Formats: sequence, structure tokens, C-alpha cells
Amino acid sequence: MFWLDWRELEKHNDWGVRDKDDAAAALWNDGAEQWEKRSAGEAGFAQKQVDALTRITKETMVLDVCCGTGPLTLPLAKKARQVTAFDFNEKMLDFVRRKAAEAGADNIDYLRGNFNTIVPGEDFQPAEIAVTRHSPAQGNILRFSRFATKYCYSLALAADPRDDFPLPGRKGGGRWLRSADESRNTSPRPDGRKYGLNIHFNLLYEAGANPEVRYVTDARKLTAPTKEALAEAVFPVSGDTEILRWVERHARPAPEGWELLRPQTMAVMGWDPAEIRWDLVEKLGIDW
Repeated sequence: MFWLDWRELEKHNDWGVRDKDDAAAALWNDGAEQWEKRSAGEAGFAQKQVDALTRITKETMVLDVCCGTGPLTLPLAKKARQVTAFDFNEKMLDFVRRKAAEAGADNIDYLRGNFNTIVPGEDFQPAEIAVTRHSPAQGNILRFSRFATKYCYSLALAADPRDDFPLPGRKGGGRWLRSADESRNTSPRPDGRKYGLNIHFNLLYEAGANPEVRYVTDARKLTAPTKEALAEAVFPVSGDTEILRWVERHARPAPEGWELLRPQTMAVMGWDPAEIRWDLVEKLGIDW
């Protein structure tokens, strides 16, 4: 018996509260260009994260779950034998295709589907290793565990005492992508750090797995001629006034206009899905 109902707690995290239907998934399509801009600015940090995925080798088949515009896909392709870029949105996958062609990466294939409804073993074959970062897969970590046969990696921003960055919608009033019903997209947003890594670790541990966690840190200096432009460089997909206020608190004068240092820490959690006691999960009636 689980000490706590970790699965119920997981449903309250940043990804767990979002709608799971195709209409909600399609909302991300419109922001593909802005997400690519953000990914391009964080390429160095993404490479550090992929370097931390030590179970991946030139012999490994990898599934990049909810890959977006591919911030991890191309670095993974250099490290693995084969990578499948999986996402719901064609615009996101088109960015991956374009970058793969430019890089001459011929070991990437593509899978389109909704993480919450696609069925491993029926709609696609699970990979040896599945990787996800900031994605709907983190709203149901047991379901994600079915996407791989040998190992899973879940990456999420961790608390960093140097970083007080306000994600959009966290205090209510700012827009975030929760539902195709636009009236629900300005509701208060859950704290992803509060209901994320710690919940997943305990859920997996009590299901029989032995998760391992390591941390990757980065500190990126950003410069721009104005504070507004600096806010756009920090988080180009938002336009949230709270982010501009954060920039105004932290920005310092520079020859180019303004600059700030953006420190970040990424938690990299890995586990063997074969260790999960699915018989116990079923016996306890835990939905996944």
C-alpha cells in the first residue's frame, strides 16, 4: 500500500491540471516559432542536459516524448543510434525536420500523436530509452514509463536559490495553455516545482522503481537594448507583464543597453521502467 496517493497529487501539477484532449494539445501549434526562438537561446544548456543522460549511447534507440521544436532531439541524435521525435503538433515537428536536414542528421524519424491517448505497443513500439522535458508526460509519469523498455528520463527545472523567475500565469491573471476553453487559461497556475520531481520520485519508488536524480546547472548572460527586448529574450513565448517586472528588478546597465544573468538548474531523473510493479499498480487501482 502506498503511504500517500502520489498519483492523485500528481494530477494537481502543472501538467496534470491541463486538459488532455487534442484541442488542448493543438494550442501549442500556434506558438511554435516563439518556442523555437527560446530553444535556440538555450542550446548550450540543452547540450549539458543531454550530456547528463549517461545511459544513452551510439547503440541506443531513443524516443523524445513531446519533443516540441526539438531542443533535445538534435543533440540526442548525435549521441544515440536512432531518435524518434514525438509530438502532437506538425509545426513543432516541422522545425525538427528542418534542423535535422540542415545538420545532416539522418537518424531521426517522426511520430505524431497525443501523449494522453496514444497507446504504446499498439500505435507505436516503445523505444529502449524515453526522454521528456517540460511536457504533458510529466502529468502522468507511470504512463510515460510505458514508452520505454530499458530506461526513462524526465527533466524539469528544479528550485534554484539564485532563480526567482516567475513563470506565466503562476499568480493568476497571466495567460497559460491549459484548455481549448480560453476562459480557463487565466486561472492560477500550479507551482511545477512543488508538485513535480518530488511527487514523481515517490510515486515511482513506491511502485517499485529506484529513481536516480542528478542536477545540471547553467548561468546565461543576456543583453538587449531595452528592458522590453530583454524580457522577450528571457522568455519569448510570453509577453507577461510579470516577466517584465522581473527583468526591471534584475537588469543592470551595459554598453549594449541592459544585461542580466539567468541562472537555472535542471533536475534529471532516471529510472528503469522494468522495476515498476505493474501488478501492484493494478491491484491498488492506480489509473495511468
